[in-house]
Amino acid sequence: MVAVPWISALKATAFIGGRYSAVRSILGKGSHPTPILSFRTQQWPILNATAVAMVLDRWYPAVIDTVMNQSDHRIQHAVAAIAKTTICRYFQRCVSEVAERCGAQGTFEHNYMAKVEVSIRIIINSSELR
Repeated sequence: MVAVPWISALKATAFIGGRYSAVRSILGKGSHPTPILSFRTQQWPILNATAVAMVLDRWYPAVIDTVMNQSDHRIQHAVAAIAKTTICRYFQRCVSEVAERCGAQGTFEHNYMAKVEVSIRIIINSSELR
């Protein structure tokens, strides 16, 4: 299925966003830098992407098992379509949120997020044309 790489890409995005947020810091009223990961607005998208990636990673083998053990091709197709759509939608939401929290760094090619988001959008658009 086409959706498998999206789960790995979501894991990588969550890791990159979490690492960026832990390293990046701001200076407030005190003289000690505060990591931006300490802010809830930064934590939520990263934790959400991590949780979604973990759930999808556990769910996907069950989907494959269901598709492979079904004799009715209509059920196989339905389960595969549901899995692809679910993974795709969660991926789109999570990656854009995490990339947005990384500011300009999220758009750099070496940070992977913008590149994978654009690649996935191209795949989605090309599959919608069929």
